[in-house]
Amino acid sequence: MVFAVVLLVTALPYTTAYQRDDGTADAPGASGRALSRDQPRRTGDDTLVTPSRRATRLQSLINQSIASRARTIMVPRDVYEFNSANCAIVNATGLTIDGQGSSFIFAPTAGLRLQGCCNTTLRNFTIDIVPKAFTQGTVHFVAPPIRPVQPLLNQSAEIQVDLDAGYPLLSPIEDWIHAKVIFWDAQTLNLVPEQGGVRFIASINNRTNATRAVSPLSARRRVTVGIRPHVTNASKWWPVVGQRVSFPRVVGLGAVYQIGGRGGVVFEDINIYGSGNDAIHEYFGVGGTRYLRTSATRRPPGPLPGYFKGTLSGQILTAAQDPLQSANMGGLVTAETMRGPVVENSEYAYMGDDFMWVHTKLAVVWRINATTIRIVDPGSASRISNGGWGSSFKTFDLVSIRKTGTYFVRSVTVVTNPHDVAAAANVWNEMAARGVKPIAAVSSSWSLVDVIVEPDWVDGSPQTQPTDLVQIDSTEIVGAQVRGSWFHDGFCNGLRWKSSDSTIVNNRIEVNNGASLPFVLGVPCPRLLCGPLDAYNTTVESNIFVGGCVAVSPVVIRNVTNLVVRNNTHDADPLSSCDQSSPETLETCWG
Repeated sequence: MVFAVVLLVTALPYTTAYQRDDGTADAPGASGRALSRDQPRRTGDDTLVTPSRRATRLQSLINQSIASRARTIMVPRDVYEFNSANCAIVNATGLTIDGQGSSFIFAPTAGLRLQGCCNTTLRNFTIDIVPKAFTQGTVHFVAPPIRPVQPLLNQSAEIQVDLDAGYPLLSPIEDWIHAKVIFWDAQTLNLVPEQGGVRFIASINNRTNATRAVSPLSARRRVTVGIRPHVTNASKWWPVVGQRVSFPRVVGLGAVYQIGGRGGVVFEDINIYGSGNDAIHEYFGVGGTRYLRTSATRRPPGPLPGYFKGTLSGQILTAAQDPLQSANMGGLVTAETMRGPVVENSEYAYMGDDFMWVHTKLAVVWRINATTIRIVDPGSASRISNGGWGSSFKTFDLVSIRKTGTYFVRSVTVVTNPHDVAAAANVWNEMAARGVKPIAAVSSSWSLVDVIVEPDWVDGSPQTQPTDLVQIDSTEIVGAQVRGSWFHDGFCNGLRWKSSDSTIVNNRIEVNNGASLPFVLGVPCPRLLCGPLDAYNTTVESNIFVGGCVAVSPVVIRNVTNLVVRNNTHDADPLSSCDQSSPETLETCWG
């Protein structure tokens, strides 16, 4: 049956109506919107339309609507199984997609993909991953530590876990070697506090090779797992029989992935119940995306919506025990956008990494002469041009983060092809040899570029040295805002914030891991090549911070000028638990 697009031109902005399989379209309501249908629709030969076919037709409708510049798509409330295919929204302008309570189901490697969109709004639907990209179970046995001394470093723990029904087996083993291991309270189902840092699946007691790190013991889905504690595990923490445990690994790009946005993108009333990576990624472009009443949390217990009846995804979700976590990694990651995200009245919870990470990718100085600085650029291909690099950049010492120079760009020349993986690998190896060891894997987008600059030195030689970090002025994120939102049960840090002209107001930010921090502002991560290395004009007001590494300082604010911090509280020490080391910031943290 041909899937048509019906344009209702009686009122503007006009609406795209979703055609039923009997050839008729839902009529517009009084508001001009197309009405929805909850029941499965039948084709002419009286066979049920499958959720996967429904998803294919929705994708076709989206493509046609973008091409015809339709204003609105009203999606009938139903389940749409995209499976391993993405739901792609490319170069949409002025389009609103209203899911009306629908569920979009993806495989772990797929998701909602936006590229080059402008003034586009997505609302009123949920996203879930089926099957889950993590597995979970209950701790059945814990071997005692070999050397019960403090700190418990450089030794592995051996545990036996009964995996829950409906979740993946740890097979093939090689795919799970670097999965995280996260423990949950069996009664509250919240994260176990003071877990002592990130831990990963590893070889058992360092006596077996990696391919035998996980071994099945019986048909009861019981497995023996060797786990490697993190270096921060200095509190003698050890797993306990009966605790719940999950094993998330990185799969795909995330449930939502936006690249090269042209501004004006809005997500509202959207729930993300799972992701193989961070729940939301946004890279490059104008940025300023608004996330209103959105959530990235685990699917709540209880019956599924009625439209799941008879669907494959419904059967899988019903057969599985309630999930312990949502995204395998973090919540919202924004990098290399001109403006930061705006998050309001939202919830991010039960995830395997940071709740939010707003940052800019840094480059590394490679070689210098009188007028040219050769730079390793891990950013996008669009940055390898005069336009992408803008007119100026700063350099900072890798160790002290002291600024070593400000340079004005004359021209940029690409030395290595940005898609040359072998060249990128060679660059990474040389960086490691020089002491710059980014955790991120080698990317084919890494390039060597030569930047001819206007010198700002007096004696004829630049102050910048090889391995100095490069902060490109045109890619510094500004304008990020978080208001009235709740962040809880995250395995790593809370908000890692590197945006100027920003506000963080009226939020509750809770971390359970004793090695984590609820809030980190202006602190660079050189090993991850993320910045910026300085920030300005930021307000942190009326927030509640809970948990974190009190010994270090649960809230850390550094390298920020024109900072306002007031009326915040922390459950440990509301007056002195903020590390505010920059002399340019306020003398007291809470004010």
